[in-house]
Amino acid sequence: MKKHNILLFLCLTLLSIVMVCYFFPSRGVHIGASHLTMPTVTTILHPSRDTLEPEIAEIPEIQEEPEVSKMPEVAEVPDTSEIAETPKIQEIAETPKIQEKPVKPKVPEIPTDAPYQYLQRFYRSLSCADATAVRVVHYGDSQIEGDRMTINIRQALQSRFGGGGVGLIPVYTTLSSLSVSQSLYIDSTRQTQSSRLARYMAFGPKRYRRSNGQYGPLAQMVVMDNSQCRHSEDLTLLLSVRPTAEPFTRIRILYEQDSIIEMTAPTRYYTLPLQHKGDIYGVSLETEKGVIVDNIPMRGCAGTIFTSISPDRLKDYFSTTNTSLIILQYGGNVMPYTMGKKSVDSYCERLRKQIRYFRRIAPQADILFVGPSDMLTRKDGNLISYPILPTMDKHLRQMAHSEGVAYYSLYEAMGGRGGMQRWIQSGLAGKDGVHFTRKGANKAGDDLAQWLLNGITATTADTIPTDTNDIDSLIVDTNRVDTNRVDTNRVDTNGVDTNGVDTTHILF
Repeated sequence: MKKHNILLFLCLTLLSIVMVCYFFPSRGVHIGASHLTMPTVTTILHPSRDTLEPEIAEIPEIQEEPEVSKMPEVAEVPDTSEIAETPKIQEIAETPKIQEKPVKPKVPEIPTDAPYQYLQRFYRSLSCADATAVRVVHYGDSQIEGDRMTINIRQALQSRFGGGGVGLIPVYTTLSSLSVSQSLYIDSTRQTQSSRLARYMAFGPKRYRRSNGQYGPLAQMVVMDNSQCRHSEDLTLLLSVRPTAEPFTRIRILYEQDSIIEMTAPTRYYTLPLQHKGDIYGVSLETEKGVIVDNIPMRGCAGTIFTSISPDRLKDYFSTTNTSLIILQYGGNVMPYTMGKKSVDSYCERLRKQIRYFRRIAPQADILFVGPSDMLTRKDGNLISYPILPTMDKHLRQMAHSEGVAYYSLYEAMGGRGGMQRWIQSGLAGKDGVHFTRKGANKAGDDLAQWLLNGITATTADTIPTDTNDIDSLIVDTNRVDTNRVDTNRVDTNGVDTNGVDTTHILF
């Protein structure tokens, strides 16, 4: 081909690209579930240094505890992810200036002391923690995966009101945790991501769904049945609680009916034989008294799946474990698909149904909704906070208030608009502009724990409703609780690199 023809071809190609970018809608277009955008002409001709790199840092591995007992191992099978592959999130090359117009949500303001009014039953139950176990169940998306944030709440409550263990955990998991190490064996073979064990989940890929909705409180379960997986009626679970958590004194096994194993003394290690045919919904490492806190992460979940779970096993669990507080931490996964107030209202209504569902199956428990953090997106080559986030935060607060549910704004706790930028600069958030680093998760968890403890002194006996005559035995003694601070250096990550970007825990 002649040189002038090559030059002509290149010029026509460049002109075509410029024309497409010029006439392409600035907001992009939606094709099914996908959102397609194009750079502007200015971005092409004058590239901004604030471009995003398509590289994702590797997740730092959590160091495993020494195994309790050795089991025969087989050669590892190449991992096949049990969760649908998560789209890669582009990283931030440098922290750009925030360039968005303020969003002015028209939502009625709520009194600042209102959230604590909705936690009175929980605060009242804490005064009884020296005589009985008080359960807190923390549901959330990948922001709490690996016990992040939950670990801080657990440590703060147990250090003041007693208790031990890490609460409810799945029998089979491929995820690491800051608080517990576990290994499942079938016929002396350790189960990896390629396990053939029959497992069902109410979230994640649809291939894990179950027609009868029996998932239990973890929203996932395992079937012990030799006809579905050979030798699965005889399992061995090796458990090791890390130094970041308190020892446990009993194990609660969630079959169709609970089975409890009492320890002769507090322990961190246990080899648990599981011999059963049927469903198993999890194992709880706990104590007879004090506060028990469950960490139940659901990667990619928006928090609207609970009504698909059969209420029978859920209701029984919340009742028998004296669940006094249910924390729902969601919202981040819907932000990329929320384009306006109509989308916000639709999401709030779906969450309202979930809250009312919990009200029916756990009437004794208070509910706390934790809203989404600040998050970054790219617009015209610039990195900005999602413009709709302030509106989402305000409407979630209003929805929670109207349902008698406490609300904690993680967005405001980060400093509002631009908070993610500041957290990245301080090493508290990863370069994906979505997730916290380990250091940031500790801060976010400590802030939430401190907020919960502050509510004890922010309320008075006059505001505590009761259905018993012995009111004096139910009011929390605020003199025994130091609410001045939460030790932000309390979490021992046991050698984990806290500067790594946990980018496999992608929200969307």
